[in-house]
Amino acid sequence: MRERGWIAAVAVGAYCVFWLAVLFGYLRLDAHEVSDAVYQTVRGAAVVLPAFVLGFVVGRRWAVLAGLVFLLAAALPAREVFTGDAIDGVLLGDYGVSFGRALALIGLTTPCVIAGLLARGVGVATRPTTE
Repeated sequence: MRERGWIAAVAVGAYCVFWLAVLFGYLRLDAHEVSDAVYQTVRGAAVVLPAFVLGFVVGRRWAVLAGLVFLLAAALPAREVFTGDAIDGVLLGDYGVSFGRALALIGLTTPCVIAGLLARGVGVATRPTTE
């Protein structure tokens, strides 16, 4: 049982690190680097799969609380990425999370976490039968 708690903690930590890296532009895929179909598929998978796997691996109802990472991201300052020098600088991206976007991401990922929990069988309530 102790090993299971360790795995759950690593899964939640990896989920939080993944989302912070994505939201602040450390992990990104530019649309012009791949075809539109591949880009949209990767974007969709990046939202659905980590949340589903988190729910499946953790296997506890509190896994949905990992979505609070989005509220943490909203509280952090935005990150701006520049290239070039002071004269010929180009803004590559402005990465930050608004409160509204954080709530939207919570609303989008929470059902995926719940689906992972259901796939594991956590949400199935069993009542003892009295005969």
